This record gives sequence, C-alpha cells and structure tokens, in this order.
Amino acid sequence: MIITFFSIPFYIINAEWYITFPLFSWTLYLIFSKELTCPATNWENHLRKKIGKPKIKGFIYHYYLKNFVRIKNKF
Repeated sequence: MIITFFSIPFYIINAEWYITFPLFSWTLYLIFSKELTCPATNWENHLRKKIGKPKIKGFIYHYYLKNFVRIKNKF
C-alpha cells in the first residue's frame, strides 16, 4: 500500500523507468532511513511538546505501521 501510494506520482508524470527508479528508490530511502530526520516530523514533535503530548519516532510508523501491528497482535 505504501509503495503504491508513493509510486503513483511517477506514473502520473509518465516518466521513463531510468528517471522513475532512482527517484522512487531515493523516496523510499528518505522514508525508511533511521539516519535522516524529516523536517515535518521535527516540526510535529515541537508542536506535540507544546501541547504536552509525547514525541513520535516517525510519521509512517506512528500513523500507519503502529496500527497494523495492533491489528496483527489481535489475531
């Protein structure tokens, strides 16, 4: 599902595979890299700290993968 979501823009622009593949690989690296931090996640953590909520590790894990883990553990 996640791969499909991030690959759709490359199909929309109708780019050749030698353009799409590196961009798609780079996008996946940015999403799942433990070494890089997303500026949007840092901003969200700053806002969450202001309202007294705990920090999140990452957007994809917090909003998507964590829910799948909960569902998996129920079964």
